Amino acid sequence: MCIGILKDVFDIHMQIATGLIIAARVWSNGENLPESYKYEIRIGVHQGADLMVQDVNGKDNLCGAAINDTQRIMSQADGQQIIVSKSVFDVLKATDDYIGHFRGFTARNKHGEDIPVFQYINPKCIGLSTKEPQSYLDNQPLNSHCRKCKTTTKQRVLHSRRDYYTDKRNKNDKEDDIGVECVENSHMLECENCQRINFRFAPWNDWTPEDNPVYTYPPT
Repeated sequence: MCIGILKDVFDIHMQIATGLIIAARVWSNGENLPESYKYEIRIGVHQGADLMVQDVNGKDNLCGAAINDTQRIMSQADGQQIIVSKSVFDVLKATDDYIGHFRGFTARNKHGEDIPVFQYINPKCIGLSTKEPQSYLDNQPLNSHCRKCKTTTKQRVLHSRRDYYTDKRNKNDKEDDIGVECVENSHMLECENCQRINFRFAPWNDWTPEDNPVYTYPPT
């Protein structure tokens, strides 16, 4: 859902965002509420110029790049988190109610582009999660084993595979196809030393080079 705000109050977007976070937590903490009725929300906040148009029903509506940018920012958040764009942060960072209540990091969207975003981490906001978003953790360089360097090196996460994937390659100049099944939470890493691509087939926080296979492409 996208909410477009036209009212000229410098932090009206944050007032609405924090109000929604509180409302979601109060609702989910209700007595005798079935688990299936409980929910969390994630919020992206951005400010920019869009166009006011009439939609197919003849009603006023908004369209433009700012809506798409807001969706990309929202996608960086986990449940009960608020992520804002740099344009929002620049307005709020020096004001009394918001100073010191943002954590900045660089996010990577699905196109591989790096974008600066800021997580709202005010501990006084009821229901607000101040944990680091998984999208941020996923993009941090890892100390992982590289087959070419034959040692543990710092590697950049290129992609986290969430579905079945089969890679076919030629091994030792033979025509045999080697199928590589990338299970959930496997990762494609790039070694910062030699730029080799390493696939890691294990849960994120449960891997050591001694007990899990690593497949390197191209083959050495």
